[in-house]
Amino acid sequence: MSNRSIFELSETCVNNSIDIMTALEEEYQVMNERSLTLDLLGEVVYPPRCPDHGTNMNYDMNKSPSHYLQNDLELLNRLRHTIVK
Repeated sequence: MSNRSIFELSETCVNNSIDIMTALEEEYQVMNERSLTLDLLGEVVYPPRCPDHGTNMNYDMNKSPSHYLQNDLELLNRLRHTIVK
Protein backbone atom coordinates (compact mmCIF):
# COMPACT_ATOMS: atom_id res chain seq x y z
CA MET A 1 0.00 0.00 0.00
CA SER A 2 1.35 3.43 -0.89
CA ASN A 3 1.95 6.21 1.62
CA ARG A 4 -0.67 8.29 -0.21
CA SER A 5 -3.28 5.53 0.27
CA ILE A 6 -2.45 5.22 3.96
CA PHE A 7 -2.69 9.00 4.40
CA GLU A 8 -6.01 9.19 2.55
CA LEU A 9 -7.46 6.31 4.62
CA SER A 10 -6.33 8.02 7.84
CA GLU A 11 -7.82 11.33 6.72
CA THR A 12 -11.12 9.67 5.80
CA CYS A 13 -11.27 7.88 9.17
CA VAL A 14 -10.62 11.05 11.15
CA ASN A 15 -13.16 13.04 9.10
CA ASN A 16 -15.79 10.33 9.58
CA SER A 17 -15.01 10.22 13.31
CA ILE A 18 -15.51 13.99 13.52
CA ASP A 19 -18.88 13.70 11.76
CA ILE A 20 -20.04 10.87 14.04
CA MET A 21 -18.81 12.52 17.24
CA THR A 22 -20.31 15.89 16.29
CA ALA A 23 -23.70 14.22 15.74
CA LEU A 24 -23.39 12.48 19.13
CA GLU A 25 -22.46 15.76 20.81
CA GLU A 26 -25.42 17.57 19.25
CA GLU A 27 -27.89 14.84 20.24
CA TYR A 28 -26.42 14.63 23.75
CA GLN A 29 -26.88 18.41 24.10
CA VAL A 30 -30.54 18.15 23.05
CA MET A 31 -31.30 15.22 25.35
CA ASN A 32 -29.32 16.31 28.43
CA GLU A 33 -29.16 20.10 28.09
CA ARG A 34 -25.40 20.05 28.61
CA SER A 35 -22.33 19.51 26.46
CA LEU A 36 -20.78 16.13 25.91
CA THR A 37 -17.20 16.25 27.19
CA LEU A 38 -14.43 13.66 27.38
CA ASP A 39 -15.34 13.18 31.01
CA LEU A 40 -18.93 12.26 30.06
CA LEU A 41 -18.05 10.17 26.99
CA GLY A 42 -18.68 6.96 28.91
CA GLU A 43 -22.39 7.86 28.97
CA VAL A 44 -22.65 7.40 25.19
CA VAL A 45 -19.70 5.18 24.22
CA TYR A 46 -18.76 2.03 26.09
CA PRO A 47 -15.93 1.68 26.76
CA PRO A 48 -14.79 5.22 25.99
CA ARG A 49 -11.48 5.32 24.18
CA CYS A 50 -8.97 8.04 23.52
CA PRO A 51 -6.01 7.70 21.18
CA ASP A 52 -2.68 7.31 22.93
CA HIS A 53 -0.60 10.32 21.98
CA GLY A 54 2.35 9.18 24.05
CA THR A 55 3.65 9.84 27.52
CA ASN A 56 3.34 13.16 29.35
CA MET A 57 0.11 14.05 27.53
CA ASN A 58 -2.78 15.47 29.51
CA TYR A 59 -6.34 15.75 28.25
CA ASP A 60 -8.73 18.47 29.35
CA MET A 61 -11.70 16.32 30.31
CA ASN A 62 -14.00 19.34 29.94
CA LYS A 63 -13.37 19.65 26.19
CA SER A 64 -15.55 17.94 23.61
CA PRO A 65 -14.32 14.74 21.95
CA SER A 66 -14.61 16.37 18.51
CA HIS A 67 -12.18 19.08 19.68
CA TYR A 68 -9.46 16.45 19.99
CA LEU A 69 -10.43 14.85 16.67
CA GLN A 70 -10.03 18.25 15.00
CA ASN A 71 -6.56 18.46 16.56
CA ASP A 72 -5.75 15.00 15.15
CA LEU A 73 -6.87 16.10 11.69
CA GLU A 74 -4.75 19.24 11.92
CA LEU A 75 -1.71 17.18 12.94
CA LEU A 76 -2.32 14.73 10.10
CA ASN A 77 -2.50 17.60 7.62
CA ARG A 78 0.78 19.01 8.94
CA LEU A 79 2.37 15.64 8.20
CA ARG A 80 0.91 15.46 4.67
CA HIS A 81 4.11 16.56 2.89
CA THR A 82 6.23 14.17 4.94
CA ILE A 83 3.96 11.18 4.29
CA VAL A 84 2.77 11.85 0.73
CA LYS A 85 5.59 12.48 -1.70
